[in-house]
Amino acid sequence: MEIYRQLQNPPSTPCDFQLEKMHFLNQQWIHLSRWPPHFANRDLTRPMDEKDEIRKSEELRSFLFLTVVMVPVLTVMIIATYGFAVWFYQMLIGGPPHH
Repeated sequence: MEIYRQLQNPPSTPCDFQLEKMHFLNQQWIHLSRWPPHFANRDLTRPMDEKDEIRKSEELRSFLFLTVVMVPVLTVMIIATYGFAVWFYQMLIGGPPHH
């Protein structure tokens, strides 16, 4: 929303724009530094309630999905992309280098 406002009302000088941009980024950093928000105000001495248990199970499910599914898929995709780039490069220059 802040960027949209800046596009509608551009600052008068480039210096003003940089200051506003720095202020906007600083506000975003402050927002991110409060992460994760669901633990920010939690009393760690009280037992977990049902909502916390559900969140914990969602976190575990997300972690397992990322480690068991996404990391291997992304690894294979990166290696396949590299292999395709090498194959395409060799196709353009006439094959692998000869010694």
